[in-house]
Amino acid sequence: MVETMTRPAKYRLFLTVVLTGALMATTPAFAAPTKLYASPTGLDTAPCTELAPCSLTAARTKSRLSINVGQLDDVIVYLRGGWYNLTSTFALDTNDSGRNGFNVIYQNYPNEQPILSGGTQITGWTLVDAAKGIYRAPVGTLKFRQIYVNGKRAIRARSPNMTNTETNGPYYTAVAAVPLTVKASQVGNWYNLNQVEAVWSAHWIHKRARINDFTMSGANAIINFQNPEQSDSVLNSTAQTTTYMYFENAYEFLDAEGEWYLDRTNQMLYYKPRNGENLLTDAQVVVPRVDILMKILAANYAAPIHNIQIKGLRFMYSNWLQPDTYGYMISQAALAQHSNGYASVPGAVWINNASNIVLDGNYFQFTGAHALLMNGPLTDNIIQNNTFTDLSAGGIYEFAETYAGAKGSRTLIKHNLVEKVGRYYTDAVGIFAGRSNNIVIEYNEVRQMPYSGISFGWSWDNSDQGAINNTVRYNTIHSVMQLHDDGGGIYTLGRMDGTTIHDNYISNINRSEYQGGYPIAGIYLDNGSQYKTVYNNVLDDTVAAFYAKNAPNLDNLFKDNYYKGNLGTVVNTNTLSNNIQVPSNANWNSAVSDIIKAAGGT
Repeated sequence: MVETMTRPAKYRLFLTVVLTGALMATTPAFAAPTKLYASPTGLDTAPCTELAPCSLTAARTKSRLSINVGQLDDVIVYLRGGWYNLTSTFALDTNDSGRNGFNVIYQNYPNEQPILSGGTQITGWTLVDAAKGIYRAPVGTLKFRQIYVNGKRAIRARSPNMTNTETNGPYYTAVAAVPLTVKASQVGNWYNLNQVEAVWSAHWIHKRARINDFTMSGANAIINFQNPEQSDSVLNSTAQTTTYMYFENAYEFLDAEGEWYLDRTNQMLYYKPRNGENLLTDAQVVVPRVDILMKILAANYAAPIHNIQIKGLRFMYSNWLQPDTYGYMISQAALAQHSNGYASVPGAVWINNASNIVLDGNYFQFTGAHALLMNGPLTDNIIQNNTFTDLSAGGIYEFAETYAGAKGSRTLIKHNLVEKVGRYYTDAVGIFAGRSNNIVIEYNEVRQMPYSGISFGWSWDNSDQGAINNTVRYNTIHSVMQLHDDGGGIYTLGRMDGTTIHDNYISNINRSEYQGGYPIAGIYLDNGSQYKTVYNNVLDDTVAAFYAKNAPNLDNLFKDNYYKGNLGTVVNTNTLSNNIQVPSNANWNSAVSDIIKAAGGT
């Protein structure tokens, strides 16, 4: 056969063959996800296959190897069901970041429930006081501030005994707030006096300070505290007219079912069981021992950790011991440990300097502090479809710190259930965002907590902090502000150009018998609030719909909202427009009902 093809035509064919082969060799289109499998009983030496799962740390090592050889698709680490009993933090760093636009995913094996636990079970119980029904067990060097019996939070021994989990009441009424003074009959020569704490409220602040001694003055006792609490500026700040307080952590207080006491000197845990709890047979007593269960962190701010997803995991039993040494002196929202040089209050999961991180469908319970803490530079992270319940401090916390001009931005927080936060540190909030910009908080249900539901902003003046274009919308918020005052269903601080609060349903926000008389509202714009638009919200059974007064407080617009009860206080250059009051005994119209139905789709 005579060759008739010209050289240019042959050359084009050659290039087509070569380039097609090169693309077939490099394109990820034909790659499949890498699947690894971990188990609570998996060995470090196992191959991490479905039939032979390995340990969680071994799976992390193999995931890193898969990434480093050239990631062509997602790497998925399936966690088989069961308890992963951590003795230290499970840490992910930049070696674990997804490459080439793909993700590294840690998720539950289908239809199974993996639990990352920082707790350990206490055994070896003996009855030591039959008349009082008190048991004890050795704990060695373990230290903790919470215990859980048969999956229920126990009460650290206190006086007076707690009977209301919504308010943590009842309380003693202090004789004076500054210095904290009580009746002499309420104090005693308690065993391990220097481990006993005084606990009290001051409007929006929860305080805990370790007792040093008492100064007697007639029928009263002035409480002297240990340092650094005694010299901390928070100690005597924002005192209420009536101060409600209690004492905690003495063996002598151990007189009610469900109370416990840790004798750190003799390394013994004491507990008075509730009805139906049998410590000698089947009761399970768990104490926390790990502060941070999972860490997703990059040390170099120029190179954030990225493209990691956490799905379908449970995080339970985290610890936090700083108040044992520093007390609990925090100026607002359980954000930073004032008496310990502004050290962050930790989260059971901690995300720092991160982008494109997704937490989806996880469950957080029984934390020693916050459930989730995100700080440092943060970009394009998603927190969705998670449940946060029964937490010692807060739920979802983001504080977008600034480094080299970078500001946290574009975080999406949606379809989460956040409830029963602040069970131990009552000034915590459900969802917190500090100096964030372009954050969207939507379709969450936030309920049952002693202080504010959603709190965002972190500046008490109207200077430009770069916190712009934030959106809080379609959330259902109810039964918050159950203890403190000076807060609301949605609470803001500082200037936020272009920020909107709309289509939220806020209900059942009323004063507790222990609050100090400061304002409470469905939507509360506090100091520095400026350039925010509040519209199309529904406020039902709230002390007041709105509060916007504390200077500087200007140029905010409240329009087209529906409310029952009192409008509240909106002054200065803030504007009210077409807000509709509905009689308390009237039904909502269809437009309002549609807003209520759309909000909080968890």
